Amino acid sequence: MPRVYIDLPVMSHVLFISGIQRVVRELISGLSQYDNLELTLLDYRERRGEFEILDLNGFLSSIGVEGKSSYSWPSKPGKRFLRIRDLETDSIFFDIDAVWGGKVKRSYLYPLLKKQGVRIVLNVYDIIPITNPEFCDPKMSFDFMDYIGAAIQYADDIIVNAVETKDDLLELCGRAGIAAPEISVTHLGADFYKGKQSDRISEDVPDSIRTELSDKRYILMVGSVDPRKNHQLLLNAYEENLKDAGYSIVIAGSIAPQGMEIAERVEKLKGQSEKTLFFYKGMPDAVINYLYEHARYVAFLSHKEGFGLPIIEALSHGTPVIASNTKVNRETGGEFCRYVDQNDPGALCDLIRLIDSDPCEYNDWKKQLEGYQFPRWKDACCEYYRKLIRMETTT
Repeated sequence: MPRVYIDLPVMSHVLFISGIQRVVRELISGLSQYDNLELTLLDYRERRGEFEILDLNGFLSSIGVEGKSSYSWPSKPGKRFLRIRDLETDSIFFDIDAVWGGKVKRSYLYPLLKKQGVRIVLNVYDIIPITNPEFCDPKMSFDFMDYIGAAIQYADDIIVNAVETKDDLLELCGRAGIAAPEISVTHLGADFYKGKQSDRISEDVPDSIRTELSDKRYILMVGSVDPRKNHQLLLNAYEENLKDAGYSIVIAGSIAPQGMEIAERVEKLKGQSEKTLFFYKGMPDAVINYLYEHARYVAFLSHKEGFGLPIIEALSHGTPVIASNTKVNRETGGEFCRYVDQNDPGALCDLIRLIDSDPCEYNDWKKQLEGYQFPRWKDACCEYYRKLIRMETTT
């Protein structure tokens, strides 16, 4: 039975789950279902220079019962620790969290693991701090460079979620003069983790949200408030035309450090909007599902992505998606989305005006979405499992 170590330097400390941590949650939940994998969750303790072994069953119980996007990491009496040099030969070190922000640098850790015969497998979500540093905090970019440099030098296998990310990595390896590790593409799932039905606590959408949105025709953006996500395009279109056309805007997500200016603009517009602009922070899955189901459109207007998770989540609810015209968005959404220039709010207004001018256009689009076969997390985790096992058995 291969032992798979998963370091969680961010996941083990967040107050709510979004973005990468949602993927981490789904992967741990899905991979834990395979009896021939032994998962060990870790969190590095800098003062000790050791990993603390986290409570896997407590983690699974917590997310399975609550089904929330916010939770408290379960505590377990009698903490156990693991030295780096004690990770077994032929075990797998599987990095899936935002580990570049952790306490132990990968330029230090990976060479030690390689020397011990530990197999290093990574999920690289994107290399945006390299390709588009203008969207990233300088310190984060510096930390990421340490991580990705170690990744391309020492990883045995890298999993990415879009062909574009694979191409970016291959180009980076070529520029660095490094032979690229094995890189494979696995798409993510659209359905949220639900846990065991008998263990779930139903979590209704607050009446306040139902009331606020009951008579609204709204466009939804899900994801962190961050310049890269391009909320400014939607806000510009809202001020230019969409508000006068009877549209409301709903933004659901946390505020990234670089997103404060956008958040301030949102709050200012809220004060001028007469209840047509809404900002929901740190919402649980039940609310996000409700927002997807009742939106007229979902807007996903990012300048650059590793994978458009809100695209497939929205399409799985049968909700039309308007996305920025980027390579990764077209890979994710295919023929089921409509695409606009990410720098042209007028194009967004024109597209919505065109669709709304003919009721058949919108209804035909909705009917097309009935044929959308969305990827499921169960299948995505199966792909990850197969790759982990194949990687292990070929060593």
